[in-house]
Amino acid sequence: MAAPPDVEALRQSEERFSLLVASVRDYAIFLLDPAGHVASWNEGAERIKGYRAAEILGRHFSVFYPPEAIAAGVPAAALRAAEEEGRWEGEGWRLRRDGSRFWADAVLTALRDETGTLVGYAKVTRDLTERRRAEEERVVLAAERAARRAAEAALREREAFLAAAAHELRTPLTSLRGFVQLLGRVQRQAGQLDRERAARTLARVEQQTDRLGRLIARLLDT
Repeated sequence: MAAPPDVEALRQSEERFSLLVASVRDYAIFLLDPAGHVASWNEGAERIKGYRAAEILGRHFSVFYPPEAIAAGVPAAALRAAEEEGRWEGEGWRLRRDGSRFWADAVLTALRDETGTLVGYAKVTRDLTERRRAEEERVVLAAERAARRAAEAALREREAFLAAAAHELRTPLTSLRGFVQLLGRVQRQAGQLDRERAARTLARVEQQTDRLGRLIARLLDT
């Protein structure tokens, strides 16, 4: 007895959909049972994760996670979130069969029957390693550009400071030279130092010497 047309159409539709899922190569698409064990496997999952169906069916999906993610409880948390909220999505490092890592974006969806009973999960995973590397390269390049700009700014500040310091150092030196020359003239003209005038000149020499000392100390600190 032939099946009713609508039932036959539904069966053919399901077969075509299963064939489509099985042949997709850019996404790992597979089913998990309610406990998280792999229940189906498509061509994309084999290509991305490296397992043949016979090697992975029946194994817990936590095998795809690195040790630190397992220790942090990520697989169990993903199952729990999908069961409670209907869907979980996250990115992170995953393991291939050969132990190599790839950056994955994964979506885990809870599957329920007509009574609302959880019957398993559908999991879709994309390999985003190249995008991740490109983003990391952009971050590194941005950091290098920022460091270069900071170095250039520091160089400009140093040059400006040295120019200002050179000017500030020359000023008291010029004053000291003038005061010393003045003392020499006074001595030559009077034959002996005029005490009051000499005292004022020496005070200025001391003042400029202190200023010069502070400038040198600041320069050394910088």
